Amino acid sequence: MTEKSLKKDLSGLTLWGLILIFIGYPFLTAFPTNILSWDSFGYYLYLPQFFIEGDLKLSDLSHLHEINGTYQLTPALYQLHLLENGNHVIQYTMGESILNAPFFFIGHFFANILDYPTDGYSAPYVWSIICSSYSYMIIGLVYFHKILRHFFSGPVTSAVMLLVCLGTNYFIINIASHGMPHVYLFSLYAILIWQTIKWHEKPSVKASLFLGCILGLMILIRPTEIMAAAIPLFYGVGRLRETGSKIRQLLTTQRKFLILTIVPIILINSFQLLYWKHVTGSFFFNSYSNAGEGLELLHPHTFDFLFSFRKGWLIYTPMILLALIGFRKMNDQLKNAWFWPVLIFLIVNTYVSSCWSNWWYATSFSQRSMMQSYPLIGILLGAVLSAVTANSKTRFVFYTSAVLFVLLNLFQTWQYVRGIIHPSRMTAPYYFAVFGRVDIPENAEKLLLIDRENAQFDLSKNKQTYTKSAHAKNEVVELENDYSEPVSIRYEKLTKADYAWLQTDVDLFADSLQNPDQIRIVRTFMHNGVNYHYFITSLRETGLFVPGKW
Repeated sequence: MTEKSLKKDLSGLTLWGLILIFIGYPFLTAFPTNILSWDSFGYYLYLPQFFIEGDLKLSDLSHLHEINGTYQLTPALYQLHLLENGNHVIQYTMGESILNAPFFFIGHFFANILDYPTDGYSAPYVWSIICSSYSYMIIGLVYFHKILRHFFSGPVTSAVMLLVCLGTNYFIINIASHGMPHVYLFSLYAILIWQTIKWHEKPSVKASLFLGCILGLMILIRPTEIMAAAIPLFYGVGRLRETGSKIRQLLTTQRKFLILTIVPIILINSFQLLYWKHVTGSFFFNSYSNAGEGLELLHPHTFDFLFSFRKGWLIYTPMILLALIGFRKMNDQLKNAWFWPVLIFLIVNTYVSSCWSNWWYATSFSQRSMMQSYPLIGILLGAVLSAVTANSKTRFVFYTSAVLFVLLNLFQTWQYVRGIIHPSRMTAPYYFAVFGRVDIPENAEKLLLIDRENAQFDLSKNKQTYTKSAHAKNEVVELENDYSEPVSIRYEKLTKADYAWLQTDVDLFADSLQNPDQIRIVRTFMHNGVNYHYFITSLRETGLFVPGKW
């Protein structure tokens, strides 16, 4: 092979080399064995419930409890929410289940012929979802490669693919998060970007329907992905004020294509509306009823989302900082086509992702909710790489920084897998205590955030962890009815910390009672009018209550 042809084919070799790395990695370590668990269980649940159990209402959970006891899928069925009609609604939408369906049927076939339990959770089903995840990963990388080669040379394309796949949390998500939506969304975004390019080159019925199907599936996986419509909408808008003329063009000369794009979006998402109607009685339903986990667009945590040592995207994925330089390094072709769609999408996606009350997204390395933006990040990195190639000094600085960030990402990924980097309780002191280390220093765990998963602990051993408050609220409440009026205190009055331990003192008098067990004190944290956490204590259990005495 000549040097010229090698350079031409270098990006293709890089593509398949990366695919082999991701597929071969488990053979060098270990294949995941419990991927249908936690959130993945909720995204997957539609398939066995519909095709095997024939019960999407889930009014009786005894079967699921039996399955969970057998396979240890989740510590609690938090993926379901009980309704007043006795049904249970699945928290997550069904888009990922639709993408997994062909592989689910293959798994069901092998479970039958290999004499495995045909319950939807035995080994053939697990392997079917692993194969599904890898298949969509390959599709995503192939389209990512097509996008980059459309704009950049082979060497630049190769470098960008290596920087994105090995220098960001794309790596850990692909090797350890099978069954989660991020792999699927990365692929759909890559297809969307490519289809946006093709549609604007030559609008057609086929291209419009395909574009609508991709957008529809993205929204059906996560409704917030409706923001992806900004990519085709703002594509080719050189100046923001040109947006109006493009919209007018879509509504007039290209109205047929616009309708053909919108129709599949509506049809695909109608499956979710029909499911909600079937289970809840209403076509529209907010399944995030947990007060501690919801989208609050007026209460963003954007600074923490980007810069906190708990889970800051730019702290744990600094490669993004190099990519952002791409906004200034875009050539005219890229700037006229991609400046506004990339900028607007990144701003909106970052803001929306940071508006979840659980903005650190539980167990993950860096911000997993940003992975679908990496095809766009790749365009920015390509612009930087193309621009710095001509200057030896800037090229050296950029490539040195990029290589260091790749090494840092791979090492910190290893730390995360080994439990040295904690998935949700990181702090700046702990981060620097374990930085570059292959073990956890003695007593370093004390530097982590409080363990919120630990429901039972001895306050006397944790006093130094809590902020003492001199606040006291004395009120006299006469109990004439079943329930007294609540004594309410705003959280900010108690403490500025993001955690608190409530100690409640009550003086109680009752002349006589037939059933003293009914005297109970209830303490609760509330968020948006819903109980976030709550404790009940019967005063007889304390051994202190005596009728007729204080």
